[in-house]
Amino acid sequence: MTLKKTLQIISIALFVSLESTLAGADSIIVQSSTSTKNSGLYDHILPIVKEQTGITVNVVAVGTGQAIKNAQRCDGDVLLVHAKSSDEKFVAKGYGVKRSDLMYNDFIIVGP
Repeated sequence: MTLKKTLQIISIALFVSLESTLAGADSIIVQSSTSTKNSGLYDHILPIVKEQTGITVNVVAVGTGQAIKNAQRCDGDVLLVHAKSSDEKFVAKGYGVKRSDLMYNDFIIVGP
């Protein structure tokens, strides 16, 4: 799968996961891990979100633990981090409404 196709799929998944949050909003805050920010994902998809919805997405990129704490204080509309068990606890404790898998990593060890 090409990078462009992968980014399109991620963009669609992000739109679907944000659907209820986006309704009637002018802007939203995404609490995110720094690794997602550093990947360049937001640089690619946020202009598309703005163009297609008119909504400004403000990203707060911090460590996963801090992003979760920020979201628990209601300092964000969406939580996008990479700690599945922490995400599940976040929703189970009533801080979040729904948890969805958005992306994952595969690591390959290459050697002789």
